Amino acid sequence: GDQYIRERLDPQIKYHDNKSQQSKKLYYRLSILNIFLLGAIPVVSLTADGFPSVKYIVAVASAVASIQTAILTFMKLKENWLSSRATCEDLISEREQYRCLAGPYKGLTPKEAAPILTERCEAIMSKERSSWSARMKQNDTQK
Repeated sequence: GDQYIRERLDPQIKYHDNKSQQSKKLYYRLSILNIFLLGAIPVVSLTADGFPSVKYIVAVASAVASIQTAILTFMKLKENWLSSRATCEDLISEREQYRCLAGPYKGLTPKEAAPILTERCEAIMSKERSSWSARMKQNDTQK
């Protein structure tokens, strides 16, 4: 149990925590930038009559906003962030239930509980891999 936690479970928790944070940060950055760009376009376009070069600024801002929207959709940053966060929290919950011999581990010795911990955590990780694979296949079909 403790070796599995140290060598497999804790690194997986760290991995999913990091992936979740990275996806969340990138999702927020691109989304907030998109909000500002899309909000600025109509305001800036009001000055187009007095400054002919403004139409180029509006065109570039519109193109960047479109590209960012496509990236957000294609990379599935929000879905990946939420999925990684859920997997991380599920693994943490499983580890803590094992450590306290609670939930499915209640009434078991640590030695009896260790194989159950491994099976349950591997099932959580397998589910995440399958989910990720399905999201990537969906990306391929949307291209």
